[in-house]
Amino acid sequence: FSLYDAGNILIAERTGATFIMPGSVTPVLESRIDTGNRIVAHTYFEFTDTPVWQLMHNVASDISIDGKELSDVATSPRLSARAVNASVADIIDPSFVAVIFDPLGNAITASQTALARLSGSGSALIVFTWAEPFAQSVGRTDIIPLAEPLPAPAQ
Repeated sequence: FSLYDAGNILIAERTGATFIMPGSVTPVLESRIDTGNRIVAHTYFEFTDTPVWQLMHNVASDISIDGKELSDVATSPRLSARAVNASVADIIDPSFVAVIFDPLGNAITASQTALARLSGSGSALIVFTWAEPFAQSVGRTDIIPLAEPLPAPAQ
């Protein structure tokens, strides 16, 4: 993706690879992009190679999120929750993206965290933090689990 200022001048670019599961939201979060003193006005996201479509199992669909709690919004916001694995199999290296929305439903910020392992039928505390208070009031919070998909079972 490419970040541009109000004059449509390129500020920064990032490239990489990700997976996109059908019928689900797949956030692409890239943090700590140095923009100098320039303000990002818009972002373009594009696929630069032809996608490779494969039949896969969405491991993240076995993860649910319980007990979201947002605190310290006026100082150093913190969102905590419990990730629960409904599968009997361990999930290796799951990550989680928290998206904070304003009351109109616009995403205003995001944060990412990861676990080394989420045990089968187990749960774990996940925590997201921000160094600064949010610029707008909070309408809702979403936490999206992500995990490397596995080949789909033979049918």
